[in-house]
Amino acid sequence: MENYILINHLQVEVEKQKLSKLINKEINEKFNEKDPLEIDISDNKVVNLFVNGEVEFDFREDTIYIVVPMSINAAFELPVGTVSVDAQIRIHTHSKLDIQSDFNIDTTSSISEVEWVSDLDIHPKIVDMIIPDGLIKSKIDDQLPKMGEKIDEAIKKVLNIPQLLMKVAWERVVNIPLGDQHSLYIKLKPDFMEMEPIEVKEDRLLLGSNTKWFFENSTEHAELEEKYVPKVQYLPASVEHEKTRIYVHLDLADLGEPAYQIIQANPAIEDAIHSQVEKVIIRMLGEDGIAIAMRLKGILNGGLSVVGIPRLNKKTLMLDMENLRFDFSGKNMLSSLTGNIGLSVAKTFIRKKFPIDLKPIIDKIILETNANISEIELNDDMAVKGRINDYTVEDFKIEKGVMSITLATDLAIQLV
Repeated sequence: MENYILINHLQVEVEKQKLSKLINKEINEKFNEKDPLEIDISDNKVVNLFVNGEVEFDFREDTIYIVVPMSINAAFELPVGTVSVDAQIRIHTHSKLDIQSDFNIDTTSSISEVEWVSDLDIHPKIVDMIIPDGLIKSKIDDQLPKMGEKIDEAIKKVLNIPQLLMKVAWERVVNIPLGDQHSLYIKLKPDFMEMEPIEVKEDRLLLGSNTKWFFENSTEHAELEEKYVPKVQYLPASVEHEKTRIYVHLDLADLGEPAYQIIQANPAIEDAIHSQVEKVIIRMLGEDGIAIAMRLKGILNGGLSVVGIPRLNKKTLMLDMENLRFDFSGKNMLSSLTGNIGLSVAKTFIRKKFPIDLKPIIDKIILETNANISEIELNDDMAVKGRINDYTVEDFKIEKGVMSITLATDLAIQLV
């Protein structure tokens, strides 16, 4: 049976300020580095257009508004001498977003205005007769469709958020410190992601999702599949978002190793029963009971089973065991005074351990999860930052050998 965590109603946010920085970077690359605009005005006499300053960025509903400040610059030789051309313009554009069902983003950018911040400055002035202002301006107008294409390309690259998410090193090992230099290592691997259409709200973009992660006991240096990508399904519509809900589905049989690691991290347990715990096995007993079996070596040399019915107080997160009873099997151990005293001490010690406060354990897991969420880099310019805030336990049950827990929380994920 597989163990998994299902996270529903998870929203990823991207603030306008972050998008503005990315748009600036992409537009600068498109216009200045990869394919700069050159206008041939006459006989290979070239005027250059390049981005010069901060690109202004805004969006409302499904339309992005961009203003690109540009410089016009040229220097070439004519019979009258060296000719220079300088001017400053602002290209006003609006781009209509079409977010398709498979999350491909199509845009159509229209240039609504070419604002001349400064008139064309041509030296020497006599060149005006050879190359009039109107000629250069008309040549620039001819380049407007190409400018629109470059802006479209930049927007598509920046807003392809699902594609960025696919670049994450998804399979990872999470370290949960247990104290006394012991740690529990869990390997996480996402099975699928369901993504809702991108929404534009006020000063941010929202991407809703549901995701399922498998997890298993692991080692610190477990081998990971670097190019693993989870299955992705694109939902046709957004849903009204509630609190994020985290469902944990855990096979009791897989709790033996974590329980053993916890015992090893707390030497007071073995000291109290004067025996070494060599193995722990946890299994279902009846419809709602569990049995925790420990193989012991020492004063108690044999097998000790602790049996009971787990009950969780959802408000206090205190886990108690009702109808607690013990069963010990070992060769000739209980015929000795030492063996009987040892078993009595062990029973008393275990009884005093209940109820168990689960809150520090869950808090520690969430603390480590928050640290891991904030270590995911998508590329050099964007990373995932997230935090699980306050949570409540909505459901806890054990049936058919499976422990399931439902947490409701405000989980905020941002791309920064």
